[in-house]
Amino acid sequence: MRISDDVLRSIKERCPIEETISRYVTLKPNGSRFTGLCPFHSEKTPSFTVFTDTQSFYCFGCGAGGDVITFVMREESLEYPEAVKLLADRAGVRLEHNEEEEKAMRLRSRVLAMNKEAARFFHDTLVSEAGKRGMDYLRARGLKKSTITHFGIGYAPDSWDALTNHLKSKGYSESEMIAGFLASKGKNGGCYDTFRDRVIFPIIDITGRVVAFGGRRVGDKDPRKYINSSNTPVYRKGQTVFALNFAKGADKLVLTEGYLDTVSLHEAGFTGAVATCGTAITSEQARLLARYFDEVTIAYDSDDAGRTATSKAIELFKPTGISINVLDYKGAKDPDEFIRRYGADAFGALLYDSGSYVDYRLELLKRDNDLTKPDGKVRFVNAAVELVAAEDSALKREVYASQVAELTGVDVKTVLGEIDRLRKREGARERKNEQRQRIRASFGSDDKANPEKRNNLRAARAEEEIVRCLFANPSAYDIIKAELTDSDFVTEFNRRIFDCIVGVVSDGKAPALADFNADFDPVREMSAITRIMLDADKEPFDAAALKKAISALKAEKGRLTRDNIKEMSPEELKAYISGLKKGGASSQKE
Repeated sequence: MRISDDVLRSIKERCPIEETISRYVTLKPNGSRFTGLCPFHSEKTPSFTVFTDTQSFYCFGCGAGGDVITFVMREESLEYPEAVKLLADRAGVRLEHNEEEEKAMRLRSRVLAMNKEAARFFHDTLVSEAGKRGMDYLRARGLKKSTITHFGIGYAPDSWDALTNHLKSKGYSESEMIAGFLASKGKNGGCYDTFRDRVIFPIIDITGRVVAFGGRRVGDKDPRKYINSSNTPVYRKGQTVFALNFAKGADKLVLTEGYLDTVSLHEAGFTGAVATCGTAITSEQARLLARYFDEVTIAYDSDDAGRTATSKAIELFKPTGISINVLDYKGAKDPDEFIRRYGADAFGALLYDSGSYVDYRLELLKRDNDLTKPDGKVRFVNAAVELVAAEDSALKREVYASQVAELTGVDVKTVLGEIDRLRKREGARERKNEQRQRIRASFGSDDKANPEKRNNLRAARAEEEIVRCLFANPSAYDIIKAELTDSDFVTEFNRRIFDCIVGVVSDGKAPALADFNADFDPVREMSAITRIMLDADKEPFDAAALKKAISALKAEKGRLTRDNIKEMSPEELKAYISGLKKGGASSQKE
């Protein structure tokens, strides 16, 4: 998909990189830049930097980089055309679509309409005689009819083709049903219903569209407790949150593990309850929730698996800047059971008295260590210091240090000293990792975008200097084209960069990172390009340095050519000379 320069310019003007990235990452101003915790790797001190002057981002910890389009491609797991469309929609910029894109848009529209029809079919079945098994199950779980209607809950009958036959009667094809995960392909060529003998929970996105379904088994024919929609043209499992469309206006966000927990909480009056869609929470879902809420209470199951899931959720929420509380309840395995056993008031008291994730983890540490014994105290303090040291707020660190000191009898100054020592050590470690990352990038030891760099370091460095100069100074092309062609490049990756910039400059335009998005991989290649171009515009144009880099590259290319000739067989040498006579290879001036 090729987007005109004018359209891309309009999108980028209306979607400043710092504003767009701040939807996903908590950014803090740092001079003319912004910094934050990198969303692409785990870190405790910010190394992710947004440059407002060049409208680019780069992480000095992991090397991720690019422009606003690259960022959206990576964060939303989108291809280039989809990322441009998302930004264009946000910016109110109209895009023209080719035939293939129009076809994909029609399929998305059909799947959305088909999902709405399927949701209606499931719900109508539930409230009919054919849905008695599903209704009996829901009533046994204590759900009211009003709640069932509110969430559009339905029932998939115990039939191989009830839904497929219904959708066919509405004009939908088998290929559309399969694309929407409502039907599966049979071994004999036909298709059959994906959901059978299951209570169905429609998954509705933030705009109110039915994008997917979750099915909870009623009988015991299928060993799978839940079946959830896979990714479809309108749904990405790791980027959607169940019931967020209902919860987004609530005062308090409660994250549960399942559909029924969420529905039960809503029925009990806790309308901020949500759940992930049949999978552990993802970083995308954590950032999505942080857009609508300042605080989250994690209310996962109280068993070991629930605690493990809670720990993962905490780590994913921390980079978003949202305040994290954890519900630590006893006497029930999940919120649904707790409410049915003790009532909504008891759950409400528990919810509003819930502590922060640090309180929760300190409580777990207390349970795991005997504080009446010296070795238990030491283990507790060491683990608590590591936990508290991760807090950015000095005030919070002091409060928790006092709490640790009170629990163990250790002097608070000693606890704070250990916390400060650990923070300094961690900061030094991350700075060392950043330095190591830069050294590796400089020597190409792990350059996955340009694997040829490691064995052609001199040539690759000269190439990078040339493309960086041309990127920042398009007028330098007059010097370059008189001395150099892309055939003089040794590494294929840098040759592609050079060709891309030359194409832009030849059209009389100034190159930008956006020019690379359509043809370069957003993860490895765009990150490498951003690193090469980092601060390119801050270097004054130096014609002598440029000519020196050109000479160095041509010398390296000549050396490699001579080495290759020495290794050629008589037949290969004959073919090489023939190619030179025909103009198939450029000669080198020694």
